Parts: sequence; C-alpha cells; structure tokens
Amino acid sequence: MDIEEFRHRGKEMVDFICEYINTLDKKRVTADVEPCYLRKLLPSEAPEEPEDWDKIMAAVLPEETSTKRSSRRTGRLG
Repeated sequence: MDIEEFRHRGKEMVDFICEYINTLDKKRVTADVEPCYLRKLLPSEAPEEPEDWDKIMAAVLPEETSTKRSSRRTGRLG
C-alpha cells in the first residue's frame, strides 16, 4: 500500500467509524457471529505479498462491505 492509498483508506475508515457510531441505535445488541470467528479467517503466517484491501475488509466485515461499495459503508459490525 503506497502513501496515497493509505491516506484514502484511512479517510474511508474514519467515515466508516463515524457512520457506525451515528447508526448505533439501529444495530443489534448481540453479535451475529460466533466468538473467535475471525481467528479462523486469519492465515497461520503473514502473507509474502500484499493483499487487496477490499478483500480483507469483505472477509472481516462481510455485512458492511457487501451492501455498499463506496467510501462510506453502513451496517453492523456485529
């Protein structure tokens, strides 16, 4: 990830967090995932080559990334 993509993704993440906080009253109180679900998705070793940011986000937050593909995402973290 070069510095310009880092800047873009950082701004995108701030927008995501702000939107999440602004919509807390519409979110479920309980998680839709099992405890430790993310551990199963992580490789045992770090990848040799960089991975696509959108693919990583889709794996970590599938509900957030499947409904909108813009710099602002809304939905539930779980």
